[in-house]
Amino acid sequence: MEFRDELRQSLKERGRSAMLITARHHARDLQRYLDEQLTRAFVFVVDFEGNIRPVEKSENGSDLNEISVVVYPPRGAKEAKAYWQHTGFGISSRRAAYWLENAPVLNRGRELPEAILPIQEAKEAKVAIQQRIADSLSTEDNKLKKSDVLLYPTGMSAISHIHDIISLYTTTTKKTIAIFGFLHADTVKVISNIYGYECKIYSGTQYDLETLEEELAAGLELCALFTEFPGNPLLGSVDLERIKRLSDELFFLFVVDDTVGTSVNIDIISHCDVVCTSLTKMFSGGCNVMGGSVTLNPKSRGHWDMKRRLKDRYFNTYFPLDMIVMEKNSTDFEERVTEASQNAEHLADTLRKHSSVGQVYYPKGSPTQWIYEKYKRPGKGYGYLLSIRFNTPAAAIAFHDALDVAKGPSLGTNFTLGCAYTLFAHFHELEWAEKYGVVEHLVRISIGVENGRFLDEVIKTALDAAERADKK
Repeated sequence: MEFRDELRQSLKERGRSAMLITARHHARDLQRYLDEQLTRAFVFVVDFEGNIRPVEKSENGSDLNEISVVVYPPRGAKEAKAYWQHTGFGISSRRAAYWLENAPVLNRGRELPEAILPIQEAKEAKVAIQQRIADSLSTEDNKLKKSDVLLYPTGMSAISHIHDIISLYTTTTKKTIAIFGFLHADTVKVISNIYGYECKIYSGTQYDLETLEEELAAGLELCALFTEFPGNPLLGSVDLERIKRLSDELFFLFVVDDTVGTSVNIDIISHCDVVCTSLTKMFSGGCNVMGGSVTLNPKSRGHWDMKRRLKDRYFNTYFPLDMIVMEKNSTDFEERVTEASQNAEHLADTLRKHSSVGQVYYPKGSPTQWIYEKYKRPGKGYGYLLSIRFNTPAAAIAFHDALDVAKGPSLGTNFTLGCAYTLFAHFHELEWAEKYGVVEHLVRISIGVENGRFLDEVIKTALDAAERADKK
């Protein structure tokens, strides 16, 4: 069937939807993923003028004047959304707005000025961000270059691209990835659901580390291990040095997500192979742009192979206007992390003293504080994120509802952000989450850079509400 005939046939079916994807090869990947779910999808590219053409099998990368489109029937909507969410390969809102305002095909009948993107400014912003991340992660003994840092349009896109180097460690018998600790939900799902790896999940305690060592000694073969430092939402810390020794000895990739800990507070690059970071969070802080990074440890045994593989498969899909905003937002990254960490440490101490609070999850004062201290930079803090388990569900609900801050499931914003974490992230798997200590009525707060007195008053008001609920 000719391309245009196939396109007409594809669009004829009532209820068809489309997903807009940054790169042509990612659009083909989504098509393949939907085909595996027995949902036939159709892929094409549309340019600024409205011209439509097929995506050739050999085509990779992205063009700023093109968008890749994947069309699918209603039955594919759930899986298409899952792919978009877990991989982070969708176009950004800034790119969508640029097209809506400037693409002739979307503005018929209007005279438009020539649309000129600030390409050179974006290139300079990219270099500045790479250098900023390299400098922030570096230590006296391990100096990183900007070429060790790769940038992606979203945090999940960064994690998805680690798949490109996991294959260096995969064999016919090594197809299992260990998830050590309770990780960001999308991380687990992109690894298992999208890329098809078998995931073996460990809670992340010292006991689990001993179990992992025993299972590896008994013949368990891993191609990679993912963890966060510290974990989210329970803020526990794992012994990175111990895991790195295992990864070197048994040749599996060791990936650490430092989004919560931040390179300002912790020194981890020498204790893993790869650091991945959601730049959307505290690196930006502005809550108005997305981004992610993958940073390679120059002293890792597989450094050059990993670098070559990522560079060979790298296509810059970061929209120029997003890159510029990210660079401007991140100029005071260190100062904001320091301020938010100081606020969080003070509030964790306050919360622990209250009668309605059962447990505060925060690196300082946790059973694994001694591990966190091994990697904490001198004079730096314990991070901006904390979670609270109340003695009763009623107290948790009252506290959450009286907490007069922005509410939402993100974190790392310059303003304080609260959420009923488990209900947001694991509503359909509450019993599963509770097995890992993440209780249904957990309240998570990402502390911002507001005035300390303001935050004291906000927390006091919410704690008073929790106390009243306990007395009813």
